[in-house]
Amino acid sequence: MAAEATTKAKAKLAEIELAAKYVAYLMEGLHGGDWRIKIDHRLGFVLMVGK
Repeated sequence: MAAEATTKAKAKLAEIELAAKYVAYLMEGLHGGDWRIKIDHRLGFVLMVGK
């Protein structure tokens, strides 16, 4: 059971990372430039900033 929970958690982490990269891609299309993503799951914090 623990292995299954770990696998599901890793899948959710990958899904969140992919979603954030997609938003960064959209921001690049709208505003130009490169966009940096910082996700801190412990703090419940997501940052996206143009470089």
